[in-house]
Amino acid sequence: MASTSSPRSHSTGQHEIHRIRDSDCRRDFPALRRLQVLAINVRSSLELYQHIISVLAPLSLEFYVGMVAEPVRSLSEALFLLFSPSIS
Repeated sequence: MASTSSPRSHSTGQHEIHRIRDSDCRRDFPALRRLQVLAINVRSSLELYQHIISVLAPLSLEFYVGMVAEPVRSLSEALFLLFSPSIS
């Protein structure tokens, strides 16, 4: 009588995956825990910068348009006077 082995017996050994719990990381790998905290801080900072940019972007666009509008108007008037036919 032939014995059949379960697929589970073939998946043990080198294919077995061990998971490290978060509490193990804190206890056994303090550098890894510090890296996790750093990643959280960086993510929070990026979210804050993204929020600041989203709030200030329209304001800065209006600011730049205001700064550029006067020189562009002056330039267009100068070009108009330069290339318009002179009145004699």
